[in-house]
Amino acid sequence: MPSTPQVSYNITHTFWKHSYEVSGPNSNQALFYVENSHWTPGKPTLSFHEGHENGPIKGVARLAKMSHSIDCGLGDPSDPAARIAYETMTNIGFMKTRYMFKVDRGHGPETFLWKKTHTHGTGLANNYKMVNDASQKVVAVFSSATNPFSPSKAGRLDIYVDYGERFNLMTLITGIALHEKQRRARAAAGASGGGGGGGGA
Repeated sequence: MPSTPQVSYNITHTFWKHSYEVSGPNSNQALFYVENSHWTPGKPTLSFHEGHENGPIKGVARLAKMSHSIDCGLGDPSDPAARIAYETMTNIGFMKTRYMFKVDRGHGPETFLWKKTHTHGTGLANNYKMVNDASQKVVAVFSSATNPFSPSKAGRLDIYVDYGERFNLMTLITGIALHEKQRRARAAAGASGGGGGGGGA
């Protein structure tokens, strides 16, 4: 894995409904506002608005309440002309967190995996690496923030390959969707007095 990422995103969250803001590494200007809907019927769980809360929707993620899978897509599902094609990110892990999905970069679909990791990223826990399933090359790392003095910081996404803007956006969507799914699972476990987690490498 290269030492310098091609693209980096800082990710913060709001306390109200736990929506997200995405900015570049050296800028406070938001690139995306990620609206977080809590089980509103017919509405995507996460809607990625370009620039600000009222900006055009560039992608969405649907977290099924009773399923481990996550549906992610590029475009605005409310636009009839968008014809959004969803890619299902499927949990293939048993004791470990491993989510598989495919991305077509123009020469056929390639399979990628998000895996929990203890050897990549910053922070102490809940970091994920994204690998190309064929080569096992690490192409991105999501570092979850754990600083109690900066509770609004959700994490940072570093992408180490130059596969274009569509790939970057799909990586961002799948990374934040996985982060949000794990956040909700921890909150539910805490509310019920339980716990959970998965191993990583």
